[in-house]
Amino acid sequence: MNRMLTKGFSAPAPSHLYFADLTNKSGGLWIALQPVLENQSFPAKESIEFETQDGFKVSDYLINGGNAERPLMVMPHDEPASHDSQVFSTLEYMFFNAGYAV
Repeated sequence: MNRMLTKGFSAPAPSHLYFADLTNKSGGLWIALQPVLENQSFPAKESIEFETQDGFKVSDYLINGGNAERPLMVMPHDEPASHDSQVFSTLEYMFFNAGYAV
């Protein structure tokens, strides 16, 4: 148990794997999980809140890059316990780059 890997999450940037060697007291970046996306700039996910027709308040995130004219792509999630986060999502940014607000 002297070595470990950890996944670093960021918003808005792709994830990386980092290593730590406790015996040698060293560590650092091991691998970029989406190297083709390195050093590219992505608009931030904005925290939004809206009210449904029945008065239920919903909090979520929006990527639109400041362009109100984009058509909206809604990304539902798997189950009631899952939720969106500000962590980088390749699929969400793929739809954003295709011209959609996500």
